[in-house]
Amino acid sequence: MSNVYCVLDTETTGLTDDHELIEFTMIEVNPVTLVTGTQFQGKVAPQFPSRTDPRALKVNGIKYEDMIDYPSDTLIRSEFIGWWEDALGGRPIIPIAHNWAFDSRFFRKFLQYQMEDMFHKNRYIDTKATLETLKIIGKICSHRNPEEFSTHLDDLTSAWGIAHDPHKSYEDCHATLDVLRYLKEALPDFKLEG
Repeated sequence: MSNVYCVLDTETTGLTDDHELIEFTMIEVNPVTLVTGTQFQGKVAPQFPSRTDPRALKVNGIKYEDMIDYPSDTLIRSEFIGWWEDALGGRPIIPIAHNWAFDSRFFRKFLQYQMEDMFHKNRYIDTKATLETLKIIGKICSHRNPEEFSTHLDDLTSAWGIAHDPHKSYEDCHATLDVLRYLKEALPDFKLEG
């Protein structure tokens, strides 16, 4: 069974393991052309809203009173798995994220044991890690001093003139795609497949 590439972004109630996923977007993408396909957006009510870090809500612009009225994690998990089976044919997902270490931690917690069945075991694409590596080896340049080059998604979109409303999962997915497009243009040997 062939893999499917999908851009993923999450919004959470904070940064630690006590916090929860409250919004996510996943968009199928052709790994050669970067043309998008089917997508899924989910908003999830936290099981422990009292643990919410108010700073997280300030960053992502989600209101507490809205968040607690989102659908249950059980319902959204079921809908997401149905989308994966129907729209993606149940193929293993190779995720593309701008900070996979962060997103995967919360997505794994949300999906529970199903994550192992749905995602490719050893493959993912992390655009932030890729840019940090390219910065270290001197392959990435900016109009600023390379030591000042930031790999934060909102800094990149601002520096590269990409329209972006940061910390909204749908917007961040599209900004991550724009970063991929930049990498493909800047580095002729860069490819997702392989």
